[in-house]
Amino acid sequence: MPPCLDVYVLSHLRQLEAVEHFIGEFSGSALTDDRTGEELMLLPRGAQHEPTRPEEYEWQPITTLREAARRGLDHPYRAFRIYLKPGNPGFYQAMLGFREDGDVVFGVSIDDVDESDDSLKLAKSLLARLADEYDGLAGFVAWEVPAPLVGAGFPPPGQGRVLFTWQRDALDGSPNPSLQRTLPGRSPGQRR
Repeated sequence: MPPCLDVYVLSHLRQLEAVEHFIGEFSGSALTDDRTGEELMLLPRGAQHEPTRPEEYEWQPITTLREAARRGLDHPYRAFRIYLKPGNPGFYQAMLGFREDGDVVFGVSIDDVDESDDSLKLAKSLLARLADEYDGLAGFVAWEVPAPLVGAGFPPPGQGRVLFTWQRDALDGSPNPSLQRTLPGRSPGQRR
C-alpha cells in the first residue's frame, strides 16, 4: 500500500440513498457486488474505544455489499467500516464507516507517495466535496488514520498525523476556519 492521505467527513445521512450515491460516485463497486467470504468487523456494543485485537470484534459474514450496507442502516446501529475499490484511478480506496451513534463517515484515500502540496490540495478539495454532497458536520485529512467509529468523529487527542480539520459552524452552516490546523509544531506549508 502506498502512503495515503485519508479524507473523512462525518454526516447524519445514514440513509440508503446517501450510501448508494457515495458508492456510485467514489467507488468502482455496486451494491450487488459479491463479497462472499468477507466478514464485517463489528465493534462490540457500547465500545468506548476501538479494540486492539481481532478477537475483540464481533464478526458477521456477508455475501454482497448490499447486505453490508443494510447492516449499516439497521437498528440497533452497529459500528464498522467497509472498504471499497476506487472508482477513480487517482484514489487508493473509498470507505464507509457506520457509527453506533447513528452517524456515517464517508471517506476516500488518495496516494501521497511524494508528500506533495498538490496531494494535500486535492485532499482538501475532496473534503469540501464530501462535506457538501453528504451534509458533513466535520471532517479531517490525515496520513494513514482509520475512520473514527467511536468518540468525537476526529482522531483521538495526540494523534499527530492529522494535517487539516474542518467543522461546520453551528450558527450559519458554513465551514469554521478557526478549526483548520496543521500538525503541531509545523508551519501551514510544512508537511512532515
